[in-house]
Amino acid sequence: MRGLISFIAWLLAGAGLAIPAIAQAQIPLVVTTTEDLVTGNNNCSLREAIIAANTNSPVDLCVAGLGSDSIRFGLGSGTPQIDILSPLPDITAPVSIRGNTGGATRVVLHRTGGGSFAGLVIKANGTTVESLVINNFAGHGIVIQANNVTVTGSLIGTAADGITPLGNTGNGIAISGPAAPSNHVIGGTGAGQANVIAYNQIGVSVAGSTGNAIRGNSIHDNGGVGIDNTGGGNGELAPPQITQADVTVSGTSGCASCTVDVFADSATEGQTYLGSTTTNGSGAWTLGTPPPGPYVTATVTNTSGSTSEFSTAHACRNFDADALCDGVDDSDLDGIADAVDNCMLAPNGPALPDTGGNSQLDVGGDGYGNLCDADLNGSGLVTSGDYIILRNALNTNNPAADLNGSGLVTSADYLILRSALNQPPGPSGAHRPP
Repeated sequence: MRGLISFIAWLLAGAGLAIPAIAQAQIPLVVTTTEDLVTGNNNCSLREAIIAANTNSPVDLCVAGLGSDSIRFGLGSGTPQIDILSPLPDITAPVSIRGNTGGATRVVLHRTGGGSFAGLVIKANGTTVESLVINNFAGHGIVIQANNVTVTGSLIGTAADGITPLGNTGNGIAISGPAAPSNHVIGGTGAGQANVIAYNQIGVSVAGSTGNAIRGNSIHDNGGVGIDNTGGGNGELAPPQITQADVTVSGTSGCASCTVDVFADSATEGQTYLGSTTTNGSGAWTLGTPPPGPYVTATVTNTSGSTSEFSTAHACRNFDADALCDGVDDSDLDGIADAVDNCMLAPNGPALPDTGGNSQLDVGGDGYGNLCDADLNGSGLVTSGDYIILRNALNTNNPAADLNGSGLVTSADYLILRSALNQPPGPSGAHRPP
């Protein structure tokens, strides 16, 4: 049927006659084989489908419609893999490529063998790429040299699990070209729109092109920066600054009424998208979400759709009792939040090398150093009985009463005991083992 429609359309066009609506309808090109060949073997390979879409001509069993085409896959469930043996044809006619079709969640494009080339080279305005995995290319993952290209839901530089490193030696996505292509959408904050772009050279590079929105993606562990705007790329919009990462994340930007996306990362990129907010007329912004650490970064996107590079990474506070930059202070770094710690003069517990080699004595042998354990008589509560013991030991080197470990029982030890009166020994919460 597809061949007949295409043949009729060809005849009518050659005769200068109008093409009936049925011939103008878009018919998806369905890839039916993982072979990377143009063989005439009664299949439709991805290579053949791109050629058919570029030329609007049948190739083997790939039959293109007129105008914009769509490439879909009929390769079964899961993440079927196409081993790419040589450069795929440049995409020179608008096409929509969707890997989450035919039962698959994504389709993998994996370079096999030698040769340096990119995964996909897009030179057609309005092309969309969705739900592909592009890895192991000796070159960029995707090269964009057109306008209004959209890339969503794809994994660029990882295996199909989205975790295992399998990077491309070039950049994940490289936006460039003599015509300064622009107005692209890379990712998004809606369900299924974000890409994972990791283990490449640079995550996304933008050269001499503006209006490129790079939002909501998981960009991490690339060899260089996560986003690189050069040669006027995205107007080289200045990244925002983060001034606080605590119960909320806040900062400033030179871009008023713009969109700030906030991320958590193990270094200086943006692995985990946390949410978005808008700058006010002065460029100030706040996101009311406690972020996970160890670092927080942000980008800003202006009203023209240009996204900045990542901000300077902002580290969680050192005095933090959990994995969040949420202001739960732990001043002595013993794993006990200040709010439930009965002793903030030093870490609860005897000598802990990971907290600076604190050398508390633990005469009671209960896992709490003397400095945090003024219960000298072991009654379970610091009372006047402990005060009597300490008073009798004043000006001696009695280790049981030497709460500060100075080698002599003095008024300083008395002050420690007095501050602990009517409290139990050790912290009120779970303590770090000695």
